[in-house]
This record gives sequence, structure tokens and C-alpha cells, in this order.
Amino acid sequence: MPTDHFSTLVAAHQAMQLGCYFSAVDPYPLGNSQYLWSDIVPDPVWNFAVCHDLSTPVVDWILSSASSHGRTPAIFWPRAGLSGAPSLKGVAISEVPERWMTADLNQIDLPVRPAPVSRYEMLSSASPGASFERVFGQLFTSDSVNEHFRAVYVPALRKAVLSSDTEVVHLVAYHEDEPIGCASAYIWNGLAGLYNVGTIAPYQGKRIGSWASLQVLCHARSAGATEGFLQCEVATHVERMYTSIGFAAVATPVIGVLNNGERD
Repeated sequence: MPTDHFSTLVAAHQAMQLGCYFSAVDPYPLGNSQYLWSDIVPDPVWNFAVCHDLSTPVVDWILSSASSHGRTPAIFWPRAGLSGAPSLKGVAISEVPERWMTADLNQIDLPVRPAPVSRYEMLSSASPGASFERVFGQLFTSDSVNEHFRAVYVPALRKAVLSSDTEVVHLVAYHEDEPIGCASAYIWNGLAGLYNVGTIAPYQGKRIGSWASLQVLCHARSAGATEGFLQCEVATHVERMYTSIGFAAVATPVIGVLNNGERD
């Protein structure tokens, strides 16, 4: 992994989500690599190794660690091209790119509330509560994706605990009495990580997501954060939305999913 500011963002991501989407971190006994895993969420984006090299012993340890937790092996790597590593010869790899973006929080403005939002509430507890969960379980037009979120992501949020050096603010937006949007900002060491941004399907396209994002980031700024960061899918309307509110791309790492989990 690189040793620049991006490494700080990766460390912040880990610290902010440990106790929520990440359950624990297993250290590699012979070096600086780590295996981050979730006992609730099976998706590779929350179960992967962060490693500094792809030597055969490290890859063997990744395969063993993933197997011990019942997860598909995956590697977080700062750039595309994992399949070129000699230690991964014979492994079928699917590389999923992530866009990491940052924003100077001193340059963002408190937004005007969108018309559909009649009121909102902000919570500072680790678990965001029932209204937030209700939104989070109906963000997609696909019933199967919504069911997956209700089955694994909502329970992870419900059981969340914060480390002593992490703060959080959760926002729930309402249209009359119906919760319709949500966002979270986790604050650690002067950084604000933006997570859980979404709007239920009937209200999408009305700038509720960008408004909610800016609201929680402004709160994070008042709590001492100076830089915001996030991860999103590459070259999508989501990335364009975040660009429009002041974020800029700083890295495009990949989650390399080792589909067959073994080498020739």
C-alpha cells in the first residue's frame, strides 16, 4: 500500500467502521498486513486484506484468513492489475474499482433544504435508530437488494459500537411523518467519513442525498473535522453528485475478489 495521505484515509475508514461493518481486524503475524472482516455482512467490501506486498506467504495467509471466517478471499489494492502478481497465478480475480474522494470542509456551505423534506433529526448514538433503519431497508428498486440490506446491513448498524476516538452523527430526513432519506458522518482525527447516504426510491432525484450529505458534513466541521472523504462506484451518477458538492477524486483502488480461492 502507498504511504501517502491515502494510507491515512484507509486507516480512518478502518477506525470509523470497526465495531459496525467491520467486526475485527486480524494482523498478519510476520508483517504489516491485516485482514478486516465482518461477522454480519458477507460482502467483499467489508471482508478483505490490506497488504503491503503480494508474496506467496502473504497470499496464503489471506486465503487461510478468509476461509477461517467463511468469507470469499479479497484484497484491497491501490490500483488495478492484481492478476499480474506471480503469487496469484491461476487465481480467478474480479477487480471491483472504488472511487475515493475528498473535500475541504471549510469550502462547503450549509445547503437549502429540498422541498420534499419537511423536517429532519440528527442523532449522535452509534446505532442510528428505527427510522434510519426503515430508510436503509428500502433504498433500491430491486426487492432482492433491499432484502439483502435489511438482512445484513441493518443488523450491523443496530449492533454498532464506536471506538473511544470516533464520533458519529446520523441524519434522518422526513416527508411529513415518513422517513425518506439518511446519511452518516463518522469523525476521527480531524477527518469526516461520509457513509450510509440514501433516499428511498420514490423520492430519489430530488437532491435529498446531496443535501443530507452536506448537513452531516457541516456538523462534522463544527465538531472539528477539516476534511471529508468517501468511497463510491466509479463513473456513476453518485460520483457526479459528490463532485457537484465539492468532492474530488484522489484514488481508485480495487477490491480484488479471488473467486476460486486457490492457486494452480
